[in-house]
Amino acid sequence: MRTRLMHAAFLLLISSLLPAHPLSGLYTYQTTAGDRSWEDRYRVVADGGRLDIEVESTEARWEAVHAGTSTLLWKYEAGNLRITTRWAPDRRVLQYTKEQEDKKEKKTHELKKDLPFIQVFEFGLIPFITESSKEKLTFYALRPATGEVYEMEARKQGEETLTVMGREVRAVKVTIRLAGLLSAFWKSTYWFDPATGVMLRFEGTLSAGGAFLTRHLTGIGPVSPTPER
Repeated sequence: MRTRLMHAAFLLLISSLLPAHPLSGLYTYQTTAGDRSWEDRYRVVADGGRLDIEVESTEARWEAVHAGTSTLLWKYEAGNLRITTRWAPDRRVLQYTKEQEDKKEKKTHELKKDLPFIQVFEFGLIPFITESSKEKLTFYALRPATGEVYEMEARKQGEETLTVMGREVRAVKVTIRLAGLLSAFWKSTYWFDPATGVMLRFEGTLSAGGAFLTRHLTGIGPVSPTPER
């Protein structure tokens, strides 16, 4: 009973802050890496099964279009670095472009296996979290620095209680790692709201050898359909 009441309270908090679609909103996360800390602001507009996502922080800026189970577009900017991925699921072709100063690199991948391509782990696993009874999801993802594609594995690890914005809530714990023989080389952990799929917490590195990060949800606000300028 207490668990159900805690979860109901969190859903009431979300529904009172967001517009009609339960995923549309402005999500604020606090990120810490060693002695550095900063805010990441996720602007999410949901339309049916499509999510338009824009993220800004002092570290970087990126945007994405995620539809169904795949990330169709992902664009990243940090300083003079620009990275773009475009995924065509009907042709199973992934295009990668990296631009930095006067250098430009392009790669095209034909992904043979019938797996989704997910580059936005924070909001790209929603069907797996909220609708699927499966404990494991295998998908493709790309390492931005190199443009190489890897098979990934997301695995549910049960539920845990977290304190989110001063409230105790239940969260689905999910580990994401490289699939197969590479599984020992990289792993990160996410916690999601089981009803909406909203990311509540993250711990790990964004790529193999990267800095260890923690990121947790600190605020939810309404968002207009068009970005404010």
